[in-house]
Amino acid sequence: MKTIKTLLIVLAITLTNVVSASNDPIKENPLTKKESSLIAKEITSLLVKPSFEVKNNLQAKITFVSNKNNEIVVLKVDTDNVLLDKFIKARLNYHVMSTKLTSNRTYQLPVKVVVK
Repeated sequence: MKTIKTLLIVLAITLTNVVSASNDPIKENPLTKKESSLIAKEITSLLVKPSFEVKNNLQAKITFVSNKNNEIVVLKVDTDNVLLDKFIKARLNYHVMSTKLTSNRTYQLPVKVVVK
């Protein structure tokens, strides 16, 4: 009986941890279309004219937060291209946004670099 109680307690703690870890703050508090559009336009303007030659269309997913000074802090650039990763981080990290962002909120933005 003691073993069953212990097993149930361990199972309850494990389930609690899994449920709390699966909360996604991005999905819980989505941006309005206007906010999303303003942020995307400003970031797009920062990523114009890459410092490397683009031979193929490239894609990335940028995950970033805004600090109390309204600066972008890039957390992750999800791409297979190392040059694109470095380019995005160099252009965006600690850039002060003119669009007001919520401090300490996690943002995600898909990026496409197309060949012209």
